[in-house]
Amino acid sequence: MRTTLVVTIAILLIHDITIAQYLRDNIQIEIPAGFYPENDLTIFNHYSDQETFPISLHPVFGIPEIEVAFEDTTSKLFFDFGNNSNIIITPSIKELLKYSIIDSGFTYTPEGKERGKVYTIKLFEFDVFGQKHINETATLADWEIFSTEPFNGLIGLNYLNDKCFTISYRQKLLAISDVSIRSNLNIPY
Repeated sequence: MRTTLVVTIAILLIHDITIAQYLRDNIQIEIPAGFYPENDLTIFNHYSDQETFPISLHPVFGIPEIEVAFEDTTSKLFFDFGNNSNIIITPSIKELLKYSIIDSGFTYTPEGKERGKVYTIKLFEFDVFGQKHINETATLADWEIFSTEPFNGLIGLNYLNDKCFTISYRQKLLAISDVSIRSNLNIPY
């Protein structure tokens, strides 16, 4: 499954954020020389209303947050470009969700000290990016393993496999398509 094109367009629209913080080393990046749209809406005009989703930005970190609908509640989760795995939730929202515990383990610091306990769970139902997921394997981990500031969880690129997406921090929008919009943008190859 490839996400190269997806990341190409997203990189062009990320402003004032350290790209390496999200992309890590496992994603191929291809930025056409000399291309940058006049404004974000130039790109968003190539998506339909059903393909466009609002985002918010975390007030401390500026990380995009995606609204995820669970059975009885909704919650904002960080959209983490470096998280290629499934959904991760933290104890901040665990009491609001229906899930079962499958397994448990620990995370460790580079020095070998125990950082925290994590659980592999089965989330009974949630909806993200307009797609319903039932009995999805997920992770329940304390936010302190990842951050100095509390947050609800992470949603990663696993839910965008084989998709083209564009994210605009300025417009606070995320657009997702099953087909590439690159040819519509007159980007030199």
